[in-house]
Amino acid sequence: MRFFPPLTRKDERQMKRHGIRYISVLVLTAILIEGCISSNNEQKVRKEEISIPQTLTYCTWEDERGYTGKLVDAFMAEHPSISIDIQYIDDDMTEQKAAELLSSNDIDIIGLKNINDVLYLAEQEKIVDLTDWIAASGIDVAYYGNMYGSISLNGHYWCLPTRKTSWVLAYNKKIFKQEKLEEPGQMTWDEFAETAKLLTKGEGANKQWGCYFVNWIYNFMGAQKKNYLYDDDLTYIQKSLEFFNRIYFEDMSSMMPEEMEREDWIKTFEKGNVAMMPMGEWFVGMIMADEKEGASEIDWDIAPMPVPEGVKGGTTWGTYQLAAISSKCEKSERMEAAFEFMEFLCGEDGAQIYAANGMIPAYVDQKIEEIYCDAVRGRHTDVFFDAYQVQENPAYDGYEILEDILEEAISFLDGKQDIDTVMKNFEDKRQQFFKRQQ
Repeated sequence: MRFFPPLTRKDERQMKRHGIRYISVLVLTAILIEGCISSNNEQKVRKEEISIPQTLTYCTWEDERGYTGKLVDAFMAEHPSISIDIQYIDDDMTEQKAAELLSSNDIDIIGLKNINDVLYLAEQEKIVDLTDWIAASGIDVAYYGNMYGSISLNGHYWCLPTRKTSWVLAYNKKIFKQEKLEEPGQMTWDEFAETAKLLTKGEGANKQWGCYFVNWIYNFMGAQKKNYLYDDDLTYIQKSLEFFNRIYFEDMSSMMPEEMEREDWIKTFEKGNVAMMPMGEWFVGMIMADEKEGASEIDWDIAPMPVPEGVKGGTTWGTYQLAAISSKCEKSERMEAAFEFMEFLCGEDGAQIYAANGMIPAYVDQKIEEIYCDAVRGRHTDVFFDAYQVQENPAYDGYEILEDILEEAISFLDGKQDIDTVMKNFEDKRQQFFKRQQ
């Protein structure tokens, strides 16, 4: 459909002067009517195409099993001509493995955990540029929140977000009550460490831990400051490493990494002897599932993630979980149906199912927030929706290499090197990486 800007008073005066005002209006009206008819025909053709029975393959990772079946069943109930086969893949799927999977299998839609996986697959021409599809769809991208722009690659969108991770502070209400302490609210990281040390008591199997902080994200303070591994200022990377060292080896208020590896983290928290646990929102759905099966009775709640001094309260980190359409699908006759499924999966309909299962969808409006809060009744779920989310990993070619380089930090946390040596080694290897990128 062709659109024309509204006529200004100056335009009208000029048309009157030339005696063509009414003729122009008639011509414009005819063009608009023709365009609308054309658009309606296009929509009719699209519906007719989708009405032809088709089968799509949706590939996502194993952790999504709990609610993916519900999403697919709901979609197929509304779209009886489209069948969805689900393939579950290894949770440790790398970008290279994803590329190989798309090359060797007839996959139409694939779930991805990282925007840099999307970047890699786009460069390998394994997935479809969805920019025009999104623009032409009914999806209001404003409901994806403040991180949506961070998944744009040079102004193009090769994916849509399904749900999002959001780190918060989980805590054991019983421990705070028995220790006669107020339940945690917004804290700085120093306040968190002091509270964790205060709550650490006992020995052996019955030891009460002040906190349980997994070392999955070495640059957590940097993320909260939007300070990434390619930035010149490495202050908050160092602060993050020093903080881990403090709670593991100085205060001994958290289990050390090797101890945490021996037990499942969620089961450790559910035992009831951990006071505080910084963790992503996925723990909510996992605890809810265990509660339903009678496997967990812990009295838990959530508070905002602690922040570095001077950072606005409520600031946390997280990522979108993403979905993309394969290039093979675009070359087939299944593209229309595949995007129809994407709109459901990543839009309002899919979001309601995620929320009802204790997962935070990427698409959030008032109704979806209410569904989530109702599912997780009795907890401070406003923490998730009031948070200011910062992308944990930016869209940057080779960022995973910088993360691997930072693994040098493990030697510091094992007591083999001091922090100054670790930071010098990191910077040396980082500069070598930058030279290779030129």
